[in-house]
Amino acid sequence: MKAQSLFAFLAGAAVGAAVALLVAPDSGVNTRKKIARTIRQEKEKALERVGECLEETAHQVSRKAAKSAKE
Repeated sequence: MKAQSLFAFLAGAAVGAAVALLVAPDSGVNTRKKIARTIRQEKEKALERVGECLEETAHQVSRKAAKSAKE
């Protein structure tokens, strides 16, 4: 559930940023560069957050496995 919310938020942010750039008064070349830069930045942020979620999930699984092994 948390991952779905994160993905929805990131997708919305990316779409919003792209729309904002498209309606901004600038040349086509500059607009495309801005879109590409924004996509790269958001991709990096998303990958970082996915990594954090994976680490947290691995930690929780390890903790629950250790707890199960004790029982």
